[in-house]
Amino acid sequence: MKSTDKLVILVADDSDINQILIKFILSKLGHTVYVASNGLECIEMFRKKNFDLILMDLQMPIMCGYEATNNIRNIENSENLKRTPIIAVTANADIEKCEDVDMDGLIEKPFNIEKFNNILKKLNHELD
Repeated sequence: MKSTDKLVILVADDSDINQILIKFILSKLGHTVYVASNGLECIEMFRKKNFDLILMDLQMPIMCGYEATNNIRNIENSENLKRTPIIAVTANADIEKCEDVDMDGLIEKPFNIEKFNNILKKLNHELD
């Protein structure tokens, strides 16, 4: 994955405004964006489609982002799937808890495109 690659991204966020804003920004950059409104929906979409990246809100109804990430990592491990980078996108994050569920980074809200690009660069470096 390169920061210039056009990615297929899943955005998991329960806020309609955040969904619209993040989808608008990422679509303008040429990425294909799908949206899930909670952690359970995110897992269901993950099972049906390959994503290059998941942007995960942490505080969602039905299933929080920490639990959804943990479930995705368990699915990847049990089914021997390629690891999907998952970035927390939240106003209030417990960084240690993000690391405990094996998230790949954190972008604080409000969503900032420069921080997003820096995370992509870091992921690219780690994947090389």
